[in-house]
Amino acid sequence: MTITNRLTIAIALAVVLAACGQADPSPAATGVAADDPTQTASPTEAEGPTAAASPAADASPASDARTPEGWTRVVVADRGFSLAIPEAWEQLSADAFPDADSMQEMLEANPEAAVAIEQGQAALAGGQIALFAFDTTEENLESGFATNLNAIDVGPVEGTAEEAAEEIAGAIEQQIPVTGEVETSTVSLPAGDAALVRYEWEIDDGQGTTTSVTVTQYAIIGDASGNGFILSMSAATDQLDEYEDVFRQIAESFAEEPA
Repeated sequence: MTITNRLTIAIALAVVLAACGQADPSPAATGVAADDPTQTASPTEAEGPTAAASPAADASPASDARTPEGWTRVVVADRGFSLAIPEAWEQLSADAFPDADSMQEMLEANPEAAVAIEQGQAALAGGQIALFAFDTTEENLESGFATNLNAIDVGPVEGTAEEAAEEIAGAIEQQIPVTGEVETSTVSLPAGDAALVRYEWEIDDGQGTTTSVTVTQYAIIGDASGNGFILSMSAATDQLDEYEDVFRQIAESFAEEPA
């Protein structure tokens, strides 16, 4: 699967946004209305780009059919895709991400992942993330790690899902101090074939607290366009069983949308 350096960006974003889960991304801090997870506040020029593009009003009938009951479909029109998130999940805007001081603390506390963290920070600053959302349930926020999702489009790709799995696993092993092995497999989703990659690593928040986080990534090769899309979902390892089915349903809900 040839996807140039945007694969590296996707891995880096997964690292940084996984670490974001240790902050307190409450709806009040995000600029997103707690009762309307489909809307993203418009930033001022000083705030920089939003983390998620403003969703379109409507999805296609085919993609709506993939939306689990009670979930919200978010359409990222300028990136050509949509997906569904649970009712309690919210999109984040850019001002919810760690500031420069927090990022420096993250770098100092996790030197083995410095390259990925620096690349992810640059990607965030450049507005390369298409969508970021997290679980706002009280239980999740009080756990010390906010389960989250990020999505990017990587443009036209070549190769198979099997090749994508190998390529992603190789990049992870080079950039992230994983705990144990990087697990890889392939799955057939409604939108197309996908590589499924999962790995665990321990994040130090710079304040003396270490959390074991498991990242689940779906690299989807869209049947309609031939473009690649990477969904990265992070949860505290001890909560992974609670989110296994949610992550699968998010991936299955993914759909390409007409421009």
